Amino acid sequence: LESSEYIEIADPGSDETSIKLLKSPASGVSLGVRSIVRARPQIISYTPSALGMLKDSSIQVLFNRDMDPDSIYYSKPERDELKITEGLGDNDFLDTTIGGEKKYYGYTKDKKKFFKNIMLSNNKTGENINDRFGIPVFESPRTLSISTSKEDGHILDDYTQVLVELEKGFFYTEQKKPVEMAGSKMWMYQVNDRTDTKPLVVTKSGGNDRFFVKVDEETQLVKSASFAPTQSGFESLRFTADGNLAVDIHVQEQDGGSGPNSFFTVNVKKLYGENYADLEQPIEKSFTVDFQNVTSGEGVFKGSVDLKKEGVPLGDGVYEMNFEFKDRSNNSMTYPSGGNFYFAVDTKAPEINMPTVSSDNSTTYTLSWSDYIDLKTAEILYKEDDTEKPAVLVAKGIQSGNITDIAAGKIYDVKVKFTDFAGNYTEKTIPKFLTGYYTEGTLDFNKENASHAAKVFFAGDKLSDYGVNSIKIAWSDGTVEDVISSGYIIPNGPNNNSVFNSDWKLFYKNEGEIYKYAAAPGSYYIAKKDSLTQVPVALSNGNYQFGDYPQNVSSISSYTTNPVYNGWYIGSDGYFYEKCTTWVATQEGNGNMMSNGQRMANNTQYYFRVQPIEWQVLTNSYNGGKLLWPRKNLDRCVYYSSTSNRTINGSTIYPNIYKYSALRAFLNGKYESGDPQSKTYLNNGFLQRAFTSSAQSSLLAAGPENDKVFVLSKGEATNSSYGFKSDPTWAHFGLRLVRTTDYAKAKHVFQSRWADGKYESNWWLRSPDSNSSKANFVSGEAVITTTEVTSDIIGVVPVIVLLNGF
Repeated sequence: LESSEYIEIADPGSDETSIKLLKSPASGVSLGVRSIVRARPQIISYTPSALGMLKDSSIQVLFNRDMDPDSIYYSKPERDELKITEGLGDNDFLDTTIGGEKKYYGYTKDKKKFFKNIMLSNNKTGENINDRFGIPVFESPRTLSISTSKEDGHILDDYTQVLVELEKGFFYTEQKKPVEMAGSKMWMYQVNDRTDTKPLVVTKSGGNDRFFVKVDEETQLVKSASFAPTQSGFESLRFTADGNLAVDIHVQEQDGGSGPNSFFTVNVKKLYGENYADLEQPIEKSFTVDFQNVTSGEGVFKGSVDLKKEGVPLGDGVYEMNFEFKDRSNNSMTYPSGGNFYFAVDTKAPEINMPTVSSDNSTTYTLSWSDYIDLKTAEILYKEDDTEKPAVLVAKGIQSGNITDIAAGKIYDVKVKFTDFAGNYTEKTIPKFLTGYYTEGTLDFNKENASHAAKVFFAGDKLSDYGVNSIKIAWSDGTVEDVISSGYIIPNGPNNNSVFNSDWKLFYKNEGEIYKYAAAPGSYYIAKKDSLTQVPVALSNGNYQFGDYPQNVSSISSYTTNPVYNGWYIGSDGYFYEKCTTWVATQEGNGNMMSNGQRMANNTQYYFRVQPIEWQVLTNSYNGGKLLWPRKNLDRCVYYSSTSNRTINGSTIYPNIYKYSALRAFLNGKYESGDPQSKTYLNNGFLQRAFTSSAQSSLLAAGPENDKVFVLSKGEATNSSYGFKSDPTWAHFGLRLVRTTDYAKAKHVFQSRWADGKYESNWWLRSPDSNSSKANFVSGEAVITTTEVTSDIIGVVPVIVLLNGF
């Protein structure tokens, strides 16, 4: 029972005490009291204890209990009492820092040093010689050490007789109560006139150090100058799962020195974490181990050291370790010198995704996998109809392997065993893969396909739309299926070369989202599903995306050898590109800077990405539809190629008549009857290039001459209800300021500025001038003015009328 519940014990820690009954126990219950005496701590060994010791020999005391370190540190109440009894101030106390906490181990008074529970004096004179020694410290819970001071003038005098007195106040704590020694302990030793300046050394046997550290019976740790988790570093690592090390150490003193301490220190530092990832801060742990046998000249330890039991946090990672040995004169030696022991804890199998399978001929398959930082080997194990095939062993650093002699109609069981340097392994069983295919029908690439383009497959299209009646494929599990009848869709993914443009491959997706394929004759192509935008898409800002046109300069470097659709190439990213040789106009400032931050060079080939055109709504009511414009110069075209009049169907046609202009032909890909100009754009105008025939059905023929594409008139470009300034001479900023795409710049469109947005580029209006050789255009200052119809630096900002309902 706790004191003060039934009884009150005045002083439980004294030899005699009084007891007061507080309340009676319940009826029928007897209350008895008996004393319990705890085992008091004892000093079982101490050094030095003989004559003729070196002047710098350290004092060591071994207890039979794990002592409380506060035995040698003053508590705050004790310091407060000393301030009263000894007349001390705060600055008189001696402190040190242990584990980040300030501890007070002594004080000075009248130029003398005093320790708690420790007195060191000259046995002949009785003089206090505490100042000839360093700070007392518990090297381990059972080992107290007091080194001699090495400061000038404070080392022990020759032949001093040192009287050591440890007061009974040394204690250990049990159940939150201190248990002190039975009494004080005193002994004496005498020093000579010499000091020890040489550290311990590791003894030799047959020319080799008598120092071994092993993680098991066979595996010995080896010294290394450093370790970094690179592929070349893992071969030298040793791995331990339980942290138990076998240690065989033999050290000795040189030239009759002070002799080894009774213990040595093991320093462990965790350098890298799980999967050899860098740590924000290394984790360090040091602990001491007592020698099994220690004499005045040597220390021997042969046994095991359990790092876990010593408090080393042994999670997965890489550790650095060394051993520190001190003699009684506090000379230090670290082993191994010039380096450390390194070992690793690795308890987890390699984390590797499912390997991918690829093949060009359905008889040899390549299995590929991602790298893993300490992957030692990969072993491909496979069976054919339950018959083991020769295993394929893949060495470190190689991320693929081949299995051969695959035949359609056979059953295959394939797995890859990945093993790391610690011996951990994981196995991945490969899902079924294609071993053969049979095609019925003829692939028809000559008709326009279900999406937009001839000779191009689009991700998401059905293969059955191309004239193939059946494709039967044989899988490695022995099954055969018709992929068309099961609704096969072309996947939105690259082919086996990780690009979209290559010889045509038939793709099949099976378990684990892995793409399998077989080769089919011919060079055909897959474009990404979103590579063309042929259905109007309403955006959150009120604009629309519809149609596609070359705009920004490319950021990739691989394309089809030849154009595959609409004069465009397919890039390795699955999108369309137009190749163009630049004819750069004379620009101002940064006018010839491209969207990638580089300056466009003249007479140079570039590829330009075909991108969706974004249209802004000028009005929702324009001849029954929405009037849209892109606010970008998309291309270049002269208004007309000559300033001379023409005669068409008996009438004089001036160069600036829009109906018979090259600009209108460029926009719509058509010419009026009798028009003598070269039919450069016939059926190949902006309308045909930007929109497929099905997409054109969403456009109203609401422009001049019932066109589906046109440019604004002067009146429309000053219509304030559309958002324009009504003043045609108004300059600087505003809706009429438009910028030029990289592609339009390459086609010779002039742009004044890019950086500040103050001046932009020129673009045609369809309105003629009173001078028959001139037409209206919008300048880079947003001013409407006129120029010769043959000007070749003015861009085209087309407008369209979209059917209502989108």
